Amino acid sequence: MSKISDKLSILRQHGRALLHRVTHAKKVLTSQRPVYFSDKAYARVCEALVKRYPETDATLEKAPGHELLLNKAKQIFEELEPIYHALVDVVEFKDHVNGVFQESSVFLAELSIDVNPTLTLCFLEVFTLYAQVLLTLSSIDDRRLVMAMFQRVFVHIQRQPEPLYARTAAYVGLESHIKVAQEDLKNLGNLMARALSSLQMTYLKMRTYTSLRKEGTLSLTLKPEQMAYPVVDKFRHQLCHAENIYLSIMYAALLVPECLAGPGVPELLKFALSEGYVTTISKGTVLEFHSLMDAIYDKFKSSNKQFSSAFSKHKKIPKDALSTVVVDSVPRHKRMRIYLRQELNSMLSLFRDTPGLLAPKFQLVLSAISLAREECLWYFRHYKAPMPKGSSKKMAEEDVRDNRITELLYLVDQLTGLIRANKRSIQRYYAEYMRGADFAKLSEFKPIFAQGSVFTEAVNSILAGLQAVDPAAVFKGKVYDFRVLRLNWARIEATMSTQSCPLPLGPQSGRQHAVDRFNLAAAHTRFVDEFDEVVDEFSSLRELWWYRDALFDAFSKGVKDGPNQPLHAGTFIRMCQQFPLIGNQFNPQEVHDVLLFHPSPLLPDLHVIGQLQ
Repeated sequence: MSKISDKLSILRQHGRALLHRVTHAKKVLTSQRPVYFSDKAYARVCEALVKRYPETDATLEKAPGHELLLNKAKQIFEELEPIYHALVDVVEFKDHVNGVFQESSVFLAELSIDVNPTLTLCFLEVFTLYAQVLLTLSSIDDRRLVMAMFQRVFVHIQRQPEPLYARTAAYVGLESHIKVAQEDLKNLGNLMARALSSLQMTYLKMRTYTSLRKEGTLSLTLKPEQMAYPVVDKFRHQLCHAENIYLSIMYAALLVPECLAGPGVPELLKFALSEGYVTTISKGTVLEFHSLMDAIYDKFKSSNKQFSSAFSKHKKIPKDALSTVVVDSVPRHKRMRIYLRQELNSMLSLFRDTPGLLAPKFQLVLSAISLAREECLWYFRHYKAPMPKGSSKKMAEEDVRDNRITELLYLVDQLTGLIRANKRSIQRYYAEYMRGADFAKLSEFKPIFAQGSVFTEAVNSILAGLQAVDPAAVFKGKVYDFRVLRLNWARIEATMSTQSCPLPLGPQSGRQHAVDRFNLAAAHTRFVDEFDEVVDEFSSLRELWWYRDALFDAFSKGVKDGPNQPLHAGTFIRMCQQFPLIGNQFNPQEVHDVLLFHPSPLLPDLHVIGQLQ
């Protein structure tokens, strides 16, 4: 079977870790800048180190400060080593990603969120991580100095050159990593165009509150007779991935401009660019994407003459979107927040009275919470962000401000707490679902996969895993691990997506319903063995730590506005408990920074909450 899914899964895990490491490296070199980078005593030797980068300047040893540098060689080595190896891993990651992307462009016949969603979403997430790593790398101004200085102290200590320096230094020191990436990924245009084309209708529907309201996407009471039915349609499952889809659109259009040749892709990009005037990269780092894309497109030249003709029009999209992004995005997101407050209020009231409905509607609740969480992050990301220079109309901070944002935070917090309180019941429900309906339905599809002998063993393994689940044991706390089951399905889906597969995918193949049902069963397994991780992934508000100034400002104003706002503002206190979780094994210092933080901005208004409760 195809190994593309295995490779993408590994790269996704590695990419997440690498993005943390590179972001931390940038933080160390900016807010915690080493003394030997800024002290005047080292100024001349630092200039000499990068003078002929990546080569070593012949006059380096005569430069003032060189002896001082060597005297601190051990200290410098220890401090720069984590940063240096993070940059080394960026180059290795880049090579592996490009290899998998090239393999995908040659062997994959289909990449569509409606046909092979598991493969498509994983592929797009790896692509997004790749772009974020490159943009973060490019934003490290001292990257050449880090490489050259580490190489010098390494030679001094080890008496030999660092073996990975030459290869790494050449790439790290590039002026434009985006331009090189565009050249590396030029063969990915057709595949990426198909992937983005498949997202157009889905993404527009996700972001249009009138469509969501009209179709009752998040409504529990629109069809009372179906209130206890489980959520099985694909769109409600896809809603949870709205933020990742948005980032995929933006970064794909940046690194693979040829994807704009896909049907509907230019319109999709226009809509995505109208969503906001800053885009997140990592850990509170944001980017004015319109200006960057406009500058990149202005210099981009395609070897495809037919596409070049069409691109002369497409290249104007970022600049045109920039002129109206403020007046487009701010009111649109405000109306979306109103819609979400209404739906989440309805959900909270219903689930408090009938918590038994939480299990069958778990996916719907996750989707609603995920959209609300994303709106909260969008709001605080933009609240104090400077207006883009090319916008035709500016807005004051008060125009962006939402007086009811604390209520949305409150609803996310309350629904998340309700879900966690009913964890065992929800897990048991899906364990029964897996052993019962999932197993029975997937068994009916077994003859379809029997036509391809390569799938038989994997399908049998999946069915055996579903049949072995004991719902009673799950309710009592037994821990299952279905990662192998999900990996087997990912391999099957990826193999069916290849051009040489005897059982190809697609709406006309007659096998799409079976594929959709296997994907649904795979989602159910996560609700059992990765329940806490799933809830955390789609509901956690700890990323608001990066926008804490705007958050505390909203808290202070929220306490004073309206009769219900002070009670909702109590959510901010509970939110502070999540902030230490912002750290990870790649940067434990962040946990220390959060623990040292004292919420003094909150204290003057706390007595107001106490008086009202």
